[in-house]
Amino acid sequence: MLEFWDVITAVLVICLGVLYYIKKQHSYWADRNVPFSRPVFLYGNAKPMGRTEQAGILFKRLYNELKGKHPFGGIYMFTKPVALITDLELLKCVFAKDFQYFHDRGTYYNEKDDPLSAHMFNLPGSKWKNLRHKLSPTFTSGKMKMMFPTIVAAGKQFNDFLHEKVSHESEFELKDLLARYTTDVIGTCAFGLECNSMRDPDAQFRVIGRKIFGNPRGMVKGFLIATMPRFAQFIGVKEILPEVSEFFFKVVRETVDYRVKNNVKRNDFMDLLIQMRNPDESKSDDGLLSFNEIAAQAFVFYLAGFETSSTLLTWTLY
Repeated sequence: MLEFWDVITAVLVICLGVLYYIKKQHSYWADRNVPFSRPVFLYGNAKPMGRTEQAGILFKRLYNELKGKHPFGGIYMFTKPVALITDLELLKCVFAKDFQYFHDRGTYYNEKDDPLSAHMFNLPGSKWKNLRHKLSPTFTSGKMKMMFPTIVAAGKQFNDFLHEKVSHESEFELKDLLARYTTDVIGTCAFGLECNSMRDPDAQFRVIGRKIFGNPRGMVKGFLIATMPRFAQFIGVKEILPEVSEFFFKVVRETVDYRVKNNVKRNDFMDLLIQMRNPDESKSDDGLLSFNEIAAQAFVFYLAGFETSSTLLTWTLY
């Protein structure tokens, strides 16, 4: 009987400890006299995200709620306090003048178990600084201009395909068509591959793109990543689907090996990464990239360029 009550007591103590922790976390902004959006127990302000509201709509609503009350307001992603900046001058300080203090985005990565997630957008602190120092030479205006002919060629293919399509169809889904176009552009610029997504909606790169953006993380995984990233790393939580990781590692490996072996030069993003490739691919020395780092940067180049560009083009044409 004593053991039974010991277990009950232990469970109660743990529950009370969790409740105290959540309550303490959710009082973070109130304790600092910062205007905040009232959190929901455990979820904070994140409960509607991915369920009843898209993330952009949610943040816009929270922004409008807090704007004008203070240069920044407080919100909660589950139990994690987050500052939502509502003042343009303060935003300029964060993004430009004092950026050296604010480069950590608070996004999750797992370099050991999920190496594609360890790209420049996700990495914190010294890791971000070191990688940024290595990659800065690849993003000069001169080197970006070297990709223009490739982009123009993809644009011509899109134009030709569009002329064919409107000749026998009066209506079509433009968002999907533009997603296929940007997939072809990124595939060509980043990997030097003819993805052919324009004429084949089920081309491999397009299928992978749909898997990346069409598979929201589960609630438990989202909670761990948002509130306990170190613990999530410790237990090996991955953000990227295994088939997506496998695909990108395979494509990058084949592309790097083929170009190095055959001395192929295309003046694209992959060429720039190969130029910084460490001959010992397992190591990341000063100024040189390991194979995992090359794959991660190629992945984020695709990730950041495909969905954002197609969405912007769709909105512009609309």
